[in-house]
Amino acid sequence: MKVITPDLLAEDLSRADGVVMKTAFNKKVTGKDASMGIAVFASGVRSPMEGEVSHKGDEYSYVLRGSLRCVCNGEEFTVRAGDFAFIPSNTNHYSYNPFDETAEVLWILS
Repeated sequence: MKVITPDLLAEDLSRADGVVMKTAFNKKVTGKDASMGIAVFASGVRSPMEGEVSHKGDEYSYVLRGSLRCVCNGEEFTVRAGDFAFIPSNTNHYSYNPFDETAEVLWILS
């Protein structure tokens, strides 16, 4: 068993888009391709800053606090605290926070 306490989360504060990524599990920690962590979107933050992103692996999310707008293949969704979301592998998408409150999202990429 591997336990990662909040003080051990690896934080990436250097992202140009302003999202603070707090990664708990990745291949370096588990030897597996899946990863898990928390993404923090301050008000006004968009990821990626321009365009869209897609990646190998399904993305599962749970909104811990706040709200985000997510655009997947041109369709826009609003996800709020308590909502779960699923983005299939290789789906073009981006997320942004047009709201006043910071949003925190628990994510799993498998």
